[in-house]
Amino acid sequence: MTGKTECIHHIIYDVLRALTRGLFRKTNLCLTVNLPLDGCSALLSLVESQGLIYKASSSNNLFMITNTGYIYIGVYGELMKLTTESLALQGLGEVSPSVS
Repeated sequence: MTGKTECIHHIIYDVLRALTRGLFRKTNLCLTVNLPLDGCSALLSLVESQGLIYKASSSNNLFMITNTGYIYIGVYGELMKLTTESLALQGLGEVSPSVS
């Protein structure tokens, strides 16, 4: 999933993809995408302020993806495919991370 060299856009993509599997509490979501809780909390606040996720239950910190979040997944996935294809055409090989 996430690593230290990944850009914030791919980390957001990982968070949103995890949320497509259902509701997550903040701690479980952070563990799922392999982020420290403090950094993940800041990221979730940012992503929530952009309308990509929302708190389904503020008392339990349950997060859910929005329609805009699904759009982000689709657009980012297409961008990664285009980037991978472009690099392959230039003979530069595969780009990491791969999008499935």
